[in-house]
Amino acid sequence: MAQMKQRRLSREMLLPLPVQKARALSLEYHLSLSVLAAGDGSFDQAATLLQAIWHARFLAGREDVNAEHLAAAESALDAITSRVDAGEAWTVTGAERTAIAGGLSIHDQLTAREPYHRFVAAWAQIQHLARESQETST
Repeated sequence: MAQMKQRRLSREMLLPLPVQKARALSLEYHLSLSVLAAGDGSFDQAATLLQAIWHARFLAGREDVNAEHLAAAESALDAITSRVDAGEAWTVTGAERTAIAGGLSIHDQLTAREPYHRFVAAWAQIQHLARESQETST
Protein backbone atom coordinates (compact mmCIF):
# COMPACT_ATOMS: atom_id res chain seq x y z
CA MET A 1 0.00 0.00 0.00
CA ALA A 2 1.50 3.27 -1.10
CA GLN A 3 1.55 6.11 1.36
CA MET A 4 0.34 9.47 0.21
CA LYS A 5 2.93 12.18 0.53
CA GLN A 6 1.81 15.18 2.46
CA ARG A 7 2.55 18.37 0.66
CA ARG A 8 4.74 20.69 2.67
CA LEU A 9 3.35 24.09 3.39
CA SER A 10 5.30 27.11 2.24
CA ARG A 11 6.61 29.64 4.71
CA GLU A 12 3.84 32.06 3.67
CA MET A 13 1.17 29.45 4.39
CA LEU A 14 2.56 28.90 7.89
CA LEU A 15 2.56 32.59 8.79
CA PRO A 16 -0.51 34.71 9.54
CA LEU A 17 -2.08 36.86 6.86
CA PRO A 18 0.21 39.83 6.10
CA VAL A 19 -0.60 42.77 8.37
CA GLN A 20 -1.63 45.10 5.53
CA LYS A 21 -4.07 42.54 4.12
CA ALA A 22 -5.48 41.79 7.56
CA ARG A 23 -6.02 45.51 8.20
CA ALA A 24 -7.70 46.00 4.81
CA LEU A 25 -10.04 43.10 5.50
CA SER A 26 -10.80 44.42 8.97
CA LEU A 27 -11.52 47.87 7.53
CA GLU A 28 -13.94 46.38 4.99
CA TYR A 29 -15.86 44.56 7.71
CA HIS A 30 -15.94 47.47 10.16
CA LEU A 31 -17.04 49.87 7.40
CA SER A 32 -19.88 47.49 6.54
CA LEU A 33 -20.99 47.65 10.16
CA SER A 34 -20.77 51.47 10.16
CA VAL A 35 -22.86 51.72 6.99
CA LEU A 36 -25.43 49.31 8.40
CA ALA A 37 -25.56 51.14 11.73
CA ALA A 38 -26.00 54.48 9.96
CA GLY A 39 -29.22 53.17 8.42
CA ASP A 40 -27.78 53.10 4.91
CA GLY A 41 -27.27 49.36 4.84
CA SER A 42 -28.35 46.68 2.47
CA PHE A 43 -28.21 42.94 2.27
CA ASP A 44 -24.69 43.36 0.86
CA GLN A 45 -23.41 44.76 4.16
CA ALA A 46 -25.33 42.17 6.16
CA ALA A 47 -23.91 39.36 4.00
CA THR A 48 -20.39 40.77 4.34
CA LEU A 49 -20.74 40.84 8.12
CA LEU A 50 -22.21 37.35 8.27
CA GLN A 51 -19.30 36.17 6.15
CA ALA A 52 -16.86 37.63 8.68
CA ILE A 53 -18.65 35.95 11.60
CA TRP A 54 -18.70 32.56 9.89
CA HIS A 55 -15.08 32.96 8.84
CA ALA A 56 -14.21 33.58 12.50
CA ARG A 57 -16.14 30.44 13.50
CA PHE A 58 -14.24 28.31 11.02
CA LEU A 59 -10.91 29.93 11.89
CA ALA A 60 -11.47 29.24 15.58
CA GLY A 61 -12.18 25.59 14.86
CA ARG A 62 -13.02 23.17 17.61
CA GLU A 63 -11.32 25.22 20.31
CA ASP A 64 -13.82 28.03 19.89
CA VAL A 65 -13.86 29.78 23.25
CA ASN A 66 -15.67 32.68 21.58
CA ALA A 67 -18.70 30.68 20.41
CA GLU A 68 -21.15 32.69 22.53
CA HIS A 69 -19.90 36.03 21.18
CA LEU A 70 -20.01 34.82 17.59
CA ALA A 71 -23.51 33.39 18.12
CA ALA A 72 -24.62 36.75 19.54
CA ALA A 73 -23.24 38.55 16.49
CA GLU A 74 -25.02 36.14 14.16
CA SER A 75 -28.27 36.53 16.10
CA ALA A 76 -27.98 40.31 15.86
CA LEU A 77 -27.58 40.09 12.08
CA ASP A 78 -30.55 37.73 11.89
CA ALA A 79 -32.68 40.19 13.88
CA ILE A 80 -31.67 43.08 11.62
CA THR A 81 -32.47 41.21 8.41
CA SER A 82 -35.72 39.87 9.87
CA ARG A 83 -36.88 43.42 10.51
CA VAL A 84 -36.02 44.39 6.95
CA ASP A 85 -37.86 41.31 5.63
CA ALA A 86 -40.88 42.54 7.61
CA GLY A 87 -40.76 45.87 5.79
CA GLU A 88 -38.87 47.93 8.36
CA ALA A 89 -35.89 50.15 7.61
CA TRP A 90 -32.30 49.09 8.10
CA THR A 91 -31.80 49.82 11.79
CA VAL A 92 -29.28 48.52 14.28
CA THR A 93 -29.80 48.73 18.02
CA GLY A 94 -26.93 49.55 20.33
CA ALA A 95 -26.88 45.98 21.62
CA GLU A 96 -26.81 44.59 18.07
CA ARG A 97 -23.96 46.88 17.08
CA THR A 98 -22.01 45.85 20.19
CA ALA A 99 -22.58 42.16 19.47
CA ILE A 100 -21.52 42.46 15.83
CA ALA A 101 -18.49 44.59 16.73
CA GLY A 102 -17.49 41.91 19.24
CA GLY A 103 -17.68 39.27 16.52
CA LEU A 104 -15.57 41.42 14.21
CA SER A 105 -13.01 41.92 16.98
CA ILE A 106 -12.73 38.15 17.33
CA HIS A 107 -12.28 37.86 13.57
CA ASP A 108 -9.54 40.51 13.70
CA GLN A 109 -7.71 38.64 16.47
CA LEU A 110 -7.93 35.29 14.70
CA THR A 111 -6.85 36.75 11.37
CA ALA A 112 -3.81 38.31 13.02
CA ARG A 113 -2.62 35.08 14.65
CA GLU A 114 -3.81 32.05 12.68
CA PRO A 115 -1.59 30.66 9.92
CA TYR A 116 -2.60 31.56 6.38
CA HIS A 117 -3.36 27.94 5.48
CA ARG A 118 -6.08 27.94 8.16
CA PHE A 119 -7.38 31.27 6.86
CA VAL A 120 -7.67 29.76 3.37
CA ALA A 121 -9.26 26.55 4.66
CA ALA A 122 -11.86 28.53 6.62
CA TRP A 123 -12.60 30.61 3.53
CA ALA A 124 -13.05 27.40 1.51
CA GLN A 125 -15.62 26.21 4.07
CA ILE A 126 -17.61 29.42 3.59
CA GLN A 127 -17.52 28.99 -0.19
CA HIS A 128 -18.70 25.39 0.19
CA LEU A 129 -21.63 26.48 2.37
CA ALA A 130 -22.55 29.20 -0.12
CA ARG A 131 -22.58 26.69 -2.99
CA GLU A 132 -24.68 24.25 -0.97
CA SER A 133 -27.11 27.02 -0.09
CA GLN A 134 -27.49 28.03 -3.74
CA GLU A 135 -28.03 24.42 -4.80
CA THR A 136 -30.76 23.83 -2.22
CA SER A 137 -32.54 27.09 -3.01
CA THR A 138 -32.86 26.34 -6.72
